[in-house]
Amino acid sequence: MVRPPPRGGRAGPGEYKGLAIERAAYFCKCIREAFPKGRISPETYLPLVASRKGPDPDDHVHSAAVVAGGATVVLSADKTGYPPIDIAPARRRNPDTFVLELLRRYPRDLIGVVDAMGASMREPLTHGQVLDRLATAGVPRFAARARETG
Repeated sequence: MVRPPPRGGRAGPGEYKGLAIERAAYFCKCIREAFPKGRISPETYLPLVASRKGPDPDDHVHSAAVVAGGATVVLSADKTGYPPIDIAPARRRNPDTFVLELLRRYPRDLIGVVDAMGASMREPLTHGQVLDRLATAGVPRFAARARETG
């Protein structure tokens, strides 16, 4: 099992979007391992970047990749960064709403994922500790419901 690097305590240089470079690299590695066929080559999406209309140019590359990759859903709490015209036919879903729906449909599976997340940490976390972290990471309603469920 791959273990995450320790959390960096400083901001500024050495960070990418609020994550220490090592943690950002680890996060990307986990995504690549979980979705090995999910990589979209830059040659496919870069030509689409200039035609994106969203208010944040940093999101344009992601919107272009959504279209080039044929995604059906974009998980983002950002209500303005992914306008429908930029990601069609995909649609933006709020991550908290999305995982709540999954919990309603597959409660045992999702609770199992929460427990596996805790067990895979360098210093294992309890079910409640994982839910605490998920709540602060942007899925507080899911965390509360999962606490009631499992």
